[in-house]
Amino acid sequence: MGMKVNDIGTVRDGTPCGNNTMCIEGSCVDVSILKYDCNVTMCHNRGVCNTLKHCHCDVGWAPPDCRNRGYGGSIDSGPPPVSVQAKGDMKTIVVAGIFCAFCLTIVCTGLVIWFKNGLRNPFGKFQGRVHATKANDEGTPV
Repeated sequence: MGMKVNDIGTVRDGTPCGNNTMCIEGSCVDVSILKYDCNVTMCHNRGVCNTLKHCHCDVGWAPPDCRNRGYGGSIDSGPPPVSVQAKGDMKTIVVAGIFCAFCLTIVCTGLVIWFKNGLRNPFGKFQGRVHATKANDEGTPV
């Protein structure tokens, strides 16, 4: 009778186990046996290599090398589903909406304060002024 549950100490295939080595069937082997020439720099750190040695770009970057802006995906699978694209678009819309609401609140508050002060004392600027009196020919007030 053996264990029916996998040993939690078991290392999975594909796990790195040293420089240029990985675990395959419980042994540490050199990655050159895979004949896999795709690496992260090929995808400009904006995607991962798929099993066909092509970049699968993150959302926001375009295949084949993830260098330019785009919808993500790869030349093999195409762009990601619309729901993934919509998340990025929705985030932009929400941020823009919050910013506009904040600006509108500031403008409305300023207008309310300005009108309250203006209606309470519409001639506030002119209260301290003294009107000039007519002067006669000698320059003295009449």
